Amino acid sequence: MKKRLVFAICGCMLMLAACGNAKETVTTSEVEAKEVAAEPKLTASETQEMQAGSDAEAGIITDNTITADLFEITMPDEFSGLFEAEVSEGRIDVYHKESREAGFPGLIFSIWARKSPSEFAGGPYMKVGELTAADGTSYDVVKGEATEVQWDYNQEEPESFGKMYDAFDSIIENMTATNGGTFMCGAGMKGEELYADTLAQLIDIINNGANEKELVDNGFATDYNGIMLTHGDEGLSKIGYTFADTNLDGIDELYIGEIGFAVYDIYTMVDRVPTHVVSGGETDRFYIYDNCFICNGESTGPDENSWTLYNLMSNSTEMVVQYSYKYDSYENETDPWFKSYDCKEWESISEDEFNEGVDYLKAQLKSDMKPLSEF
Repeated sequence: MKKRLVFAICGCMLMLAACGNAKETVTTSEVEAKEVAAEPKLTASETQEMQAGSDAEAGIITDNTITADLFEITMPDEFSGLFEAEVSEGRIDVYHKESREAGFPGLIFSIWARKSPSEFAGGPYMKVGELTAADGTSYDVVKGEATEVQWDYNQEEPESFGKMYDAFDSIIENMTATNGGTFMCGAGMKGEELYADTLAQLIDIINNGANEKELVDNGFATDYNGIMLTHGDEGLSKIGYTFADTNLDGIDELYIGEIGFAVYDIYTMVDRVPTHVVSGGETDRFYIYDNCFICNGESTGPDENSWTLYNLMSNSTEMVVQYSYKYDSYENETDPWFKSYDCKEWESISEDEFNEGVDYLKAQLKSDMKPLSEF
């Protein structure tokens, strides 16, 4: 509007100058000043409405109720004006408004519904439930978060950012599916639900004689046979199980072993199916380490033993070495202490460093299990 008006005035001025009849020169700045003065003043509510309209055009949502194609969440009233959200297919991203306006990413959390675990496994996502659409399609619902600081890294975390992040669990608990779907918070995550058939199968094999071949063929360690031979009818009370989300993807793993000693079998979920990861035994023991890793203690005799820490990948049976300590007098009788980060290349270390590292590992181990007889 301004451009068109200024162009018309400038054209008129040229015509007057050409005729030699111009009596007064009107500058562009004077015209703009008059226009600004003539514009009506907006109230605070009108200004907010204009901003909301601008945000809507940019795909930004500031309403407390945020609706995507598959689900809807509601931000608590205390966060009104502190966040903004963006919606895409099967996904809602919630941002800290102040951080974003200051030029920082501001991502607080994402909620994402995906058909296959392989679509999000391995990233910064944790399962929080399952959603079934009206047509019967099943989705894993996951929480995503940033792996880097999202606010001004020269400052402390903004208080409102932390409060919104901490409120995520309650926001998810109140989430609803849209368009006739259903959402179950916590579904498809807990070991009791996921591995009931696996444990029942092991009990049947044991009750039928714990044949070693049958144990191996069905993905179990052979040591349960020896436990049953040693303890007879009390054997099931000596074999234990526990659940733990050791790869931190929101989905439990299953650990089976000898109570008070070690884990012999590990199971995880791969594409929503219970899948065997590894078997051990009396000389090849596994433990849960600090509730987020797997530790393996292996001994082939007094002259060779090792302790290795692994990370179990999400939606996979792959165990990735973090580091390992090895005592191997066959390799070096004088200095038999070694450390490795891949179990392929070993570096020589002192006896004190070896003992300190192994003792630290052992201090973080967990092997508490429930008797299989109580399942």
